[in-house]
Amino acid sequence: MRRAGGYRVSPGGPFRYGADVRPTNPPPEPLDATLLPGQPWFWFGCAVQAGLGVVGAGLLWLQGRPLDALFQVDARGVGLGVAAALPMFLFFHRLMTTPRGVFVPVRRFLESTLRPVMRAWSGSQIACLAVLAGVGEEILFRGAIQGWVSERAGEAAGLLLASALFGLAHSVNRVYAITAGVMGIYLGLLAQVTGSLVAPMVTHALYDFLALLWLVRTGHPRLADIAMPPE
Repeated sequence: MRRAGGYRVSPGGPFRYGADVRPTNPPPEPLDATLLPGQPWFWFGCAVQAGLGVVGAGLLWLQGRPLDALFQVDARGVGLGVAAALPMFLFFHRLMTTPRGVFVPVRRFLESTLRPVMRAWSGSQIACLAVLAGVGEEILFRGAIQGWVSERAGEAAGLLLASALFGLAHSVNRVYAITAGVMGIYLGLLAQVTGSLVAPMVTHALYDFLALLWLVRTGHPRLADIAMPPE
């Protein structure tokens, strides 16, 4: 087999055009990103998060609590929200880089289920979903649920109930649900301290963006190397 001008030529005779001539490196077919498996999940995720925000806003309206009263945007709230996202991301990084321990089921879910779905997403798509999650979930859980229960049963009851429901909403497995519930307490305390949803929204959205971007863009040890905890 000889090559002539980037083509394969069958041995046994001179080069003849049209006779057993094939490109050695045919150009790849163009990739349509809209056909990738993860793209429908992006739109589904955006719809779910936006829907949670609409439900939360509707509950606030039924409670007679104006939504704009919970959006007291100021430098302190935004700064606190940004600063509060750092410990959450450091915890996530530790969770993802520790091969053993109680959080292995969380890591396995993120690596084997979430990462393959999101690996084709762009940074702007991840940012869009993170913002929708930060706004939508905080309006529902910290605004409508925690605020309403706090007015009737006290701040501790509102914090715990909203955080428990937040954990149940993320119950892909038991450890994941408990972890999300603890994070819900963290976000709920931010709402109580600031008297606004701005700080927990900023923390939630920024954490989601950093964590998902790290998950999708960073290589990790093979799942086979992750030891499962004893039953």
